[in-house]
Amino acid sequence: MSGNKRCRRMLRSRISSTLIQRTFLLCLLFSVFAKPADAAMVYGTSAAGELTGSRTVTDPGLTTTDLADWGDAVVSWVITDNGNGTFHYEYTFTGFNKPDISHVDIDISDDAIDNNALSDLNAVTNATLNGIIIPANLVEFGNFEGITGSVKFDISDENVTNPIYAFDSNRSAVYGHLVVKGGQELLNNTGLSDPSSMNFLDFIPRPNGAIIIPEPSAIVLWGWVFITTVYLKRRPN
Repeated sequence: MSGNKRCRRMLRSRISSTLIQRTFLLCLLFSVFAKPADAAMVYGTSAAGELTGSRTVTDPGLTTTDLADWGDAVVSWVITDNGNGTFHYEYTFTGFNKPDISHVDIDISDDAIDNNALSDLNAVTNATLNGIIIPANLVEFGNFEGITGSVKFDISDENVTNPIYAFDSNRSAVYGHLVVKGGQELLNNTGLSDPSSMNFLDFIPRPNGAIIIPEPSAIVLWGWVFITTVYLKRRPN
């Protein structure tokens, strides 16, 4: 084999390898950080791109039966990686004027719950309200307020204007449902009545109940990576 041919072959090999590596990195970053596109069902897809955020009473967003008192309500969240295989979920509720919040229900999905108890004891741990541990008898599991498989924090603090409910979970964040109740009034994400919605604003990040569903756009990109890799490896030098 001539020196020139050998050089061309080595150059093509390096270019192919570099292209594959860069494409792989691009798709990996997209899969982790991109929000779901409004082109497919969002419920249950990864919320890794929105670990900090909020929803207001608007459509899409939140809806309430008490616009007079809860029309300015905001639900915000911060989800952090504890670095030990668990995540810290923190939800802050502002603008909830009278009636005060009586309890909060957060979607976990039914695979973490069996007979109104956790089948995975690490799905919800260290639950607190305003930094104070919530007694175990006030943390319930089951189907509440239209959510199949949820945790119910059956406690409130009337002395705190913006209550913060928090807990740890071994499950990463996906899009799901949240319901707040006070007296006879309800507030929930707009996707609760339309779980097939294609808009991520209709949902709230919450602990994953099962295997994370890849976003359709991510599936296309990963497929392109696979096809490109096969082509570059098989094409003649």
